[in-house]
Amino acid sequence: MHPTLFMALRTLHLLSMALWVGGPVVAALGARKSLMTGGDVARDRVRWVVSVTPLFVVSALLTVGSGIGLILGLGGLSAVRRSVLVGAALAIAALPVGGVMNQPALMKLKAHFESGGSAGEAAPVITRFLLAHWIEQTLRFAALFLMAVPF
Repeated sequence: MHPTLFMALRTLHLLSMALWVGGPVVAALGARKSLMTGGDVARDRVRWVVSVTPLFVVSALLTVGSGIGLILGLGGLSAVRRSVLVGAALAIAALPVGGVMNQPALMKLKAHFESGGSAGEAAPVITRFLLAHWIEQTLRFAALFLMAVPF
């Protein structure tokens, strides 16, 4: 792979990874408190999370896609550290957690709070949403660690 193309791909990978890992952390700050407040506060918080989620999805796909490109650019699976491959597997594993666990819980919260439902009734879904979020984040941070720290 041409060095300029490799550096462009690497830059894309790092920038998209920063958004994919960091954005949801910011989105989750104070989430339990605002969701458990209920009413307009919870409804507005869920709407905001729903509105920024596509940005995180695009950054996830760019991160994984550019990562695959980097691995291929280095010569394939046998040319990279084993820890990078394990990190890549963890990063890819985070994707279905979002789609199967997190997104349905978020949509359920959106419908619940937009219909005027109470925070108390939504508590189990709030817990499920935040649990899925932290499972995703744990996978992302583990992937980042395995890829960034050479061993």
